[in-house]
Amino acid sequence: MPTRSGVSRHQLRIDVSDAVGLPEAIVAATVIVPADAVESQTLAVAFPGGGYSRGYWDIQWHGSYSQAEYHVSRGWVFAAIDHLGVGESSLPDPTLLSFEVMGRANAAASQHIVSALRSGELADSLGPTAVPFVIGIGQSMGGCVSIVAQALYRPFDALAVLGYSAAHTVLPSPSGGVHVSAVERGRTDMAGIVDEAGQIGSVDVFSWSFHFDDVDPAIRHKDLRGGFPFRTDSVPPWGSATIPPAAASMLAPGVVAKEAAALTVPVFIGVGERDVCPDAHTEPASYPGADHVTVCVVDRMAHMHNFASSRNVLWNRLHRWGESLR
Repeated sequence: MPTRSGVSRHQLRIDVSDAVGLPEAIVAATVIVPADAVESQTLAVAFPGGGYSRGYWDIQWHGSYSQAEYHVSRGWVFAAIDHLGVGESSLPDPTLLSFEVMGRANAAASQHIVSALRSGELADSLGPTAVPFVIGIGQSMGGCVSIVAQALYRPFDALAVLGYSAAHTVLPSPSGGVHVSAVERGRTDMAGIVDEAGQIGSVDVFSWSFHFDDVDPAIRHKDLRGGFPFRTDSVPPWGSATIPPAAASMLAPGVVAKEAAALTVPVFIGVGERDVCPDAHTEPASYPGADHVTVCVVDRMAHMHNFASSRNVLWNRLHRWGESLR
């Protein structure tokens, strides 16, 4: 595939049917490789949040919004993956898409990419590439699912959980404090969450929670103009027209507490100053078995980090953390 910004992009369709026990279960992935790839590379595998697709990691918009390009330009290989039921991955019966099933699919896809890189079979233009270290990265719902994937299948040597609280993920309120989760009010479906949010401003609450005040108004409008989390009118290149119903349950207190407690790898927690994690500095308690836990809170950043004017701060700290682990 033609290079852009000194990288090459390789589109994959990975069959995970056997791994998840569902027919024709295909995961869509983009693997982004440095143009001057060397024989040994750290691999980052990233999973998007609810309402977003793998394009979130590789946003093409004037002003350098691609987190993938940031890491790849500094020597990593970066793989962005659509969950089952999201983006360009296959759409099984949504009631079957539990966090465990999505985690199993993501682990299998990650392991496939590692194997293809090591064997040289990922693309004709690439030779065998040693992959000594694999970092999982999950944003919001992607963080939740990645915790489950790591606890059950251990595909990663380290895990970055961005914009997600293993203790209790909640939607911040523009009126101050924290908006009580719709799940706590007895609503366990995505429509219920939207209804609850509507009490404090409908899509405006998502705009306020997802985008800090100094975000480029044009990209903010592009992101949310079709509605959220149901993108009924238009879907941006980084968005998804579908969202698994299980996403609603990630707002329940401690929904993956057991899995988080089982992690033994290093964990990086990254959040914005306006985010769904009420107190980032208490989050390490959710990972008592982790090798170590690093906490990063970034100013002038809301929940959707890669739109923030301060996004490079998070990317830099995450990259330095990953390099230090090698």
